[in-house]
Amino acid sequence: MPDAIEFAVTDVETTGFCAHGNDRIVEIAIVRIDGTGRTTGEYTTLVNPERDVGPTRIHGITASDVREAPIFAEVAGDVLGLLRGAVFVSHNVPFDKRFIMAEFQRLGFDLPDWPHLCTLDLARRSALPVHSRRLDCLCEFFGIPIGLHHAALHDARAVARLLLSLLPQGEGGVASQDVRRAFVAWPALPCGGRRLDRSAAKGIQERKPSLLETVVRKLPTVPDLATNVESYLAALDRVLEDRLITADEESRLVSIAQEYGLTASEIVKTHHCYLLELLRVALRDGILTKLEREDLEYVRRVLGISDVDAIALLGKARQTPIDPTISGAARPIDKRPITGKTICFTGELRHGVDGNPVTREQAEAVAKSIGMVVRKSVTKKLDYLVVADAATSSAKARKARGYGCRIIAEPVFWQMVASRPS
Repeated sequence: MPDAIEFAVTDVETTGFCAHGNDRIVEIAIVRIDGTGRTTGEYTTLVNPERDVGPTRIHGITASDVREAPIFAEVAGDVLGLLRGAVFVSHNVPFDKRFIMAEFQRLGFDLPDWPHLCTLDLARRSALPVHSRRLDCLCEFFGIPIGLHHAALHDARAVARLLLSLLPQGEGGVASQDVRRAFVAWPALPCGGRRLDRSAAKGIQERKPSLLETVVRKLPTVPDLATNVESYLAALDRVLEDRLITADEESRLVSIAQEYGLTASEIVKTHHCYLLELLRVALRDGILTKLEREDLEYVRRVLGISDVDAIALLGKARQTPIDPTISGAARPIDKRPITGKTICFTGELRHGVDGNPVTREQAEAVAKSIGMVVRKSVTKKLDYLVVADAATSSAKARKARGYGCRIIAEPVFWQMVASRPS
């Protein structure tokens, strides 16, 4: 392998498979290596696709992760800078290359065809004794650590090492003059754009002050006898039902707490009461699913409840299961109207039964079984839109927000179902 040639090993995670349709890149990583295998540069960022993020169960990226991420136009210069002058490499070149070219076409740039090597193709032409030529299987065969599979940077690093293992065994060398000739007509775009990787995206979410901090610091420390915890709890439930909290919603909760004279200690108790009720609903069947655990952890963090207190509340929920005869402040979930209400679903659902994912059709059947009317599209008269991802930018979600329809997160829908008397 000529040392003068460099390789831009690339991986993209996407919302789906249709590059020239509605699907977009949600994460891109490029590992630049020279002919000796030495890494000369690395780049990775999440990309806001300006639509729903697609199969989170595969790539692990949520709408909340890309909410603060740059759009592709902001990273195009950096991507181009790393691709220019190098052989493009990926595990399934047609897929990754097609998506990158489509993103540039949306910006008005038609990239020229440029030399590439496909590790999947190299593996097919080799006589390796492997049962599959998927990236994870090939990495296992060669003893290459892959880290978090379907995380773009981890996959790109693994493909870079795989390339070094496969090139001596396959054909497909690229002459350095071909590389230079292919990049003459490439556009010039500014570099140094904003980027956001996975860990930084999680850090933004974790650094955001909890509702407890936001509300408590604006409350009096002296108790007021004219309190109304139930009104605050109902407002809290409404704010949390889409699992997205806006600045206006935080202000509204502060105003309600101040109006009813709630103190900081009373708000703390109310937040504990709310999480306890969610735990009891989740434990009705005796198990906590992955989706339920993630949702409860989100609520715990948002409400400012410590890990220690949450564990204590979980123990209490197990000891004192839900009582359908209880009403009032402890039962906010039951207060959502259901019978005759219209409902629509958007996104790939994450709920599972016996280890199998629930399909959209199955969820719609459940909604019908509890007296709801299922709609396939969003209109001004829609009562509920169920979103698989709280921060989704799907067309349905954008329309529902524009119409002022109530949006509820998928876990909230299943809580509504579970909290109804059977």
